Amino acid sequence: MTVHPFVLYDAHALRMATGRNAANLRELLTALREVDAAVLRHHLFRFPLDPAYDFSAFGHEFAYWAEAGLQDAVLAERLGNFDPYDNPESEALRAALLEIVEDHLMASHHVPWARPGSELYFQRSMLVAYPTGVEATDLPGLRDAVAQASRGAIYYHFFEARTRLDVRSDDFSAWIEGSLGLHDLAAAIRRIDFPALRIEDVRDAVAQLLTEAAA
Repeated sequence: MTVHPFVLYDAHALRMATGRNAANLRELLTALREVDAAVLRHHLFRFPLDPAYDFSAFGHEFAYWAEAGLQDAVLAERLGNFDPYDNPESEALRAALLEIVEDHLMASHHVPWARPGSELYFQRSMLVAYPTGVEATDLPGLRDAVAQASRGAIYYHFFEARTRLDVRSDDFSAWIEGSLGLHDLAAAIRRIDFPALRIEDVRDAVAQLLTEAAA
């Protein structure tokens, strides 16, 4: 049987400023109601490409800013418990964010403010993906490709794939299952708790599973 090769892509986000920012929770709420869906998706799904992601306990930028900018640990925890990959449809994302922020604002005795210089600057972005020239046709080849993959490559194939394919899948497990028929290995890769990990940790976890399966 001819195996269609796995083609490793790299990716970068081209960021574009919107000219809008939020300095307090009320301004965040207004912005969440009004900004384009592309802006929401940038702050929810492209955060792993930001170096700040490695120092955050949260998987998206709204939760990170609630903690680092507003210094509101309760709001950060509530936003952090919201997983945008559960339902990545744009208006569902907006509705979920609005519910969290509205409820928190109504229960607050004051409006949290960010210090000057710590405002949230709203952006949108375009993801540019391109083949690296690295291909794999078997598990050892895929393991080697993953082990040398850049931050952008892991993001593209593991994080961003869930908005392209299925919220429960990624490019690695989809290829392993579809091309090699290794369902248990694919399921193990899908079980990686990626929102709780740095991109480098995700890469290491995938590579470890591939190493064990190829042994």
